[in-house]
Amino acid sequence: MIFLKHYPMKIKKIISIVLTSFVLLSFTQSIEKAKTVTWDDLSHVGYVHSYSIPNNTNYKKPVFSRDILRLHNQEIQITGYVIPMDANHQRYFLSALPNSSCYFCGAAESHSVMVLNLKDLPQNYKMDEYLTFQGTLRTHTEMENLPYSLENAELVKNN
Repeated sequence: MIFLKHYPMKIKKIISIVLTSFVLLSFTQSIEKAKTVTWDDLSHVGYVHSYSIPNNTNYKKPVFSRDILRLHNQEIQITGYVIPMDANHQRYFLSALPNSSCYFCGAAESHSVMVLNLKDLPQNYKMDEYLTFQGTLRTHTEMENLPYSLENAELVKNN
């Protein structure tokens, strides 16, 4: 800090502390909180016909937009309908639509549902609870996975 060379030592220390505080404050504020993402944001997916050698079958492989690929491995918040995957309430899906209309039971596309890998188990969420979760979004193109999963997911709020 060249401009401080003409000031006494105490003043230099005070100015240095103040400047350091501003830098730390601006750095702390620049750390982004989880980005709120909607199901519409995740709907920009195309599909190509692909072949899985290990499974010896054809499947629709998702092709994600650039905006979605930027969200891969990012902390997000998303709201949706909870759908239990098992009777023990150990595994869940989060869906853009209620169970009766979702990808598994209705005519929705696979990108309208994601695997919800909860940070803390077990939970006792009910079918079609409309909740907001925060976690790390992962995109998948393998046949064995849905296009999305939310890793280390935690309940943010009841809606």
